[in-house]
Amino acid sequence: MADCGTAVRTHEIVDHLGEASRRPGERDLSDDEDSCSDDISSSEGQSLVSFYTSHALFMWNNRSYEFVSVLLTAAAFRHTLVAASIRGLSAHLASLLFSARIGRWCTGQKSRLRPVRICIVVQRVCICLACLGWILIVEDHGGDRMGKTSLTKIVMFAVLIMLGMIERLSAVGNLIVVERDWLPLLVEPVSRDVRPSGDVWNMPKSAVAAVAEPLLPKKGRSTSLHKLNATAKRIDLVTKLVAPLAISAAAIGQNSIRYTAAMLALLQVVSCGIELYTTHLVWKAFPAMQVERDVAEFTNRPEDESAPTTVRKMVARVHGFQAYLQSPTCLPSMAYAMEPFSVLTLAGSMSTYLLIAGFRLSQITAARTASTVVELASTVLTPWLITWLSRRQRNVSGGNIPSDALQPLVKVGLIGLSWQVLCLVPATLVLVLFVDVFGSRTEHDASTLMIVLFSTLVLSRLGPFAFSLVEQQIVQLEVPAHERLEFSGVEMALIDLAELARWALLGLFGRPDQFRWVALISFFSVATSFLLFMVWAKRSRASLLTT
Repeated sequence: MADCGTAVRTHEIVDHLGEASRRPGERDLSDDEDSCSDDISSSEGQSLVSFYTSHALFMWNNRSYEFVSVLLTAAAFRHTLVAASIRGLSAHLASLLFSARIGRWCTGQKSRLRPVRICIVVQRVCICLACLGWILIVEDHGGDRMGKTSLTKIVMFAVLIMLGMIERLSAVGNLIVVERDWLPLLVEPVSRDVRPSGDVWNMPKSAVAAVAEPLLPKKGRSTSLHKLNATAKRIDLVTKLVAPLAISAAAIGQNSIRYTAAMLALLQVVSCGIELYTTHLVWKAFPAMQVERDVAEFTNRPEDESAPTTVRKMVARVHGFQAYLQSPTCLPSMAYAMEPFSVLTLAGSMSTYLLIAGFRLSQITAARTASTVVELASTVLTPWLITWLSRRQRNVSGGNIPSDALQPLVKVGLIGLSWQVLCLVPATLVLVLFVDVFGSRTEHDASTLMIVLFSTLVLSRLGPFAFSLVEQQIVQLEVPAHERLEFSGVEMALIDLAELARWALLGLFGRPDQFRWVALISFFSVATSFLLFMVWAKRSRASLLTT
């Protein structure tokens, strides 16, 4: 009877997946028109709410501590910026050195739930302990509880730095697992690189493999993946905007930064339980989540002895850069990782310069708010544009599904980066030609320069957020599952390297009149990102035509 039941279940799964298993590439991105209402059952829809809740809490806590740690450092060390610099650099250095190892560790875990749970608990504990530690050394009204240079204060600050580094690494682990491993599985029953366990499939593994083969995470999958990616990005942007405002309101309302730290510590306790519960709900609702990761190919992959130098071999073995550099998706990832190097955004570096150049804080705040609105709009427009291009591609092919279902993603990525480059041309010219004369211009000229600079910087933000969604989905689709997390860890390390390089560049050209060179170098870095992605797009297209 057990064999009969297995056969029936196998037959049901084959029938259910029959439409998908007709031939590879038969279904494409344009099938997303009805979103989750057609592709996802009501129970899975509720589980997606649990997923979004967990992700929102993670991002909220992440952004909240990121902002409150700046306030706490400034309150504890009122007469120097050295402490803030040490805290920021240590977190980025930890991520640079160990992100690839975090990705490798996550890949080596058979359970897909375990690394997420560990990262959640570790991050919540670190933030809670750090907040309590800050309370011990911070005084609300200008005093110093431990003295400016007391040994106890220095030791406590060193402990806080260590907690910050661990918190950063746990956040990296959570982010790469959720974005690069979980999100693709939310829209596919099973993939090539996972092995079914008895808890999920009461059927022979060969039967599961037979019905899973048409659902490879490659070109032609029919899912709402780009919409799920866009929603997750939207959550990130909203928390990035709202969390600092909430923290500021709490600190001002209670007139106590220590009270704010205590409330954030309490929030970690409550949030930890909710996040663990909601992630477990998601894990139970999607069978592909419960399928054990096949770590055999990951642990037994052969060493590549073709590296030209001993140094390269050592770096590749220690940090996993070898697999990253050999991946066909390396160029889009490098293009994405270069984005933080640019100062041509209305973020901290640019805002600081604009204040020095004589712009009013209200003007800068208004421009930054407009920039956030444009970034949010990009997360709405990008999925729509991908779907529209997919339908257009199908119509041009006479109703047949084209084999290159990634082509809409490539087009949107090229559109986004080219838009960014075009918008930044006038902004860069303003900064290069008029960087040292803002204050000496007439009111009319100053207004004209301000309008050109702010409008182009704001509109340019449509591009990088569109490209970030495209790059994320390319990695999700094209990098094998047993390499994806380590690949993403290396990518995170390169992102931190770009941020550190930006700060080094600002230190090298520290005078306001030298900001023109920073802006010019930043523009060339953005243009380089566009060229890298364009080269990859042409190579991918040529490879498709030859095959």
